[in-house]
Amino acid sequence: MLSRLLNIFNYSILKITVSILSMNKSLITFLITLSIFSLAAEELDRIIIPKTLITLDAANANSDAVIIRGSKIFKLFGSFKSKDKLFFPLLDYSFIDDVIIPGFIEHHIHPLLAAITMNSEIVAIDDWVLPGKSSIGVRDRDGYIKRIRALEDSLEDKETPLVSWGFHHYFHGKLTKDDLDNISSERPILIIHRSFHEFIMNSKALELFGIKKEDLI
Repeated sequence: MLSRLLNIFNYSILKITVSILSMNKSLITFLITLSIFSLAAEELDRIIIPKTLITLDAANANSDAVIIRGSKIFKLFGSFKSKDKLFFPLLDYSFIDDVIIPGFIEHHIHPLLAAITMNSEIVAIDDWVLPGKSSIGVRDRDGYIKRIRALEDSLEDKETPLVSWGFHHYFHGKLTKDDLDNISSERPILIIHRSFHEFIMNSKALELFGIKKEDLI
């Protein structure tokens, strides 16, 4: 009888021990999982998923996500879209329709100025070949004035402004409001210097933009 009681007691102890070990294993697994998610939340700020990612780096040509830590790029993620996203709760899809170039900094590019140039009449010192049109370079004053006059004559509606980029005083000489008024006193003419730091306008353009003499003093 005593032997049977001891067996029952030992079995109970063993069962309790196994239960405790199982609980500890579950607790350890939970703590490890919690640590992973806590670390991810602490280390990573967000993961940007763009429509297209251009790295300018052949070694990362197939990357498709940008991992941000704090306010800086932490690393690029290759083939992220095919990976399990359960471990990355901080996905940022705000650029999903955009093309991004992470880390690319060009200190002297002006997208707005480039857009204006591409939509203006280019009369420059060098040749330009653009989709749908081209412009042969001109490097003397007479040739420049002749080209601007031809552009003005080609526009039928006298209210349509003539905007041209590419003028350079080193080649085309001094250009004034009176020079442009002689080309047209009815159409607004705006000449943008090659540097984009100067604008020469005729009287009609000054009127269009509401610029008065006292504004220039």
